[in-house]
Amino acid sequence: MAQIFDPLPSERIRILFLMAEPTNLARLRLGQELREIREKLQMSRYRDRFQLESRESVRTGDITQAIFDIKPQIIHFSGHGNSTGELCFENITGTAHPVSSDALRAVFELASTEVQCVILNACHSKTQAKAISSAIAYVVGMSQEIGDKAAIAFSVGFYKALGANRMIDEAFKSGCAEIQMEGFSEHLTPILYKKEFKPKTQWELILKINFDELDNQQIEDIIDYLRKISGDVSLKLKKVEKGSVKLILEGSQDGFEQIKKLVKSGQLNEIFDIHIQALNKKTDIPAEEPPAFILKDSYILCCYVNQTNKIQIVRITNIANWYFERVVFPGQRLVFEALLNALLEIHSGMMASAVLADTIPCDRLRIEAELEADFEITFSDDGLPIDEDYERFSQTEGWIRLTE
Repeated sequence: MAQIFDPLPSERIRILFLMAEPTNLARLRLGQELREIREKLQMSRYRDRFQLESRESVRTGDITQAIFDIKPQIIHFSGHGNSTGELCFENITGTAHPVSSDALRAVFELASTEVQCVILNACHSKTQAKAISSAIAYVVGMSQEIGDKAAIAFSVGFYKALGANRMIDEAFKSGCAEIQMEGFSEHLTPILYKKEFKPKTQWELILKINFDELDNQQIEDIIDYLRKISGDVSLKLKKVEKGSVKLILEGSQDGFEQIKKLVKSGQLNEIFDIHIQALNKKTDIPAEEPPAFILKDSYILCCYVNQTNKIQIVRITNIANWYFERVVFPGQRLVFEALLNALLEIHSGMMASAVLADTIPCDRLRIEAELEADFEITFSDDGLPIDEDYERFSQTEGWIRLTE
């Protein structure tokens, strides 16, 4: 009998550490903070899950470039903030270049599908954090001035917990506790903001104008106007259909109700001299779930046995950014690691004609700690097993344990 073992998914949690220390402001120990974070992650049990990248002396133009290049899930900024709530980056001469909360929020809105957590480890960054939280799931800011040593202590506690596979909420509390443990009184200075995940509504706005009479700029102006009068900054254009122009929009339910109320009362019957022909609700969209790696990121060791006399295809498809598929032969045991909320799909038959026969929550396939030792494997630094009982049988299929 052969037994398959799959290590953790290759996808890592990418952390982008941005530091700015303008020459005309007080000197900070940013290099020390980065060293402490790197050390805590390297010493952690789940160190292979993290990839830490850093950028020094950051100018405003460097922010988007680093985000596009690295595609981080976590962004950590360390530097100065001023009393008006602006973060201080560097200009070409190395002196301070303050950036407003509106400008920074616009940057993070562009990366909101990838960035899931932002830490602003700078004085008076509460205003920035609150603004960014409209686009990012978790944002940490500082409500007032924070000392250099206390700021480093927060980072140490935060990443120590994150490296131990703790949730963001717990990592935040760990950071605050670390400040207290180091004897500083600033443990109430950090504040955690969470994006509110609400149901959305998709609706259509039919305008009495031919498609070729409307250009892209006019459409953008219409969307901006609708955002303004509805109070829904999340409103997005999904599609434009021809004929009498039909705009398919998606946004908050409250925003749609506000537009509906204005149209029904006659207060909104045209936009920029274009008559509104109809407003229709298409469908309600359930609220998004918070990022999986933050809320349900505990990996569990599972075992599935093909007890049939047919070849099976097993898949996990309900985890974002991770697709798992294996062939399991009759009598074979598949040992794998998965997220706690993963669902294992069992398909009967060969690839092209496989039929879904069953779906099993991976939690039900969990191997208890006392049995885990039976499948213990030693891995090299690059994540490959070095136990002689294991042989690689495919670049994508994983590792097979040879049994007598």
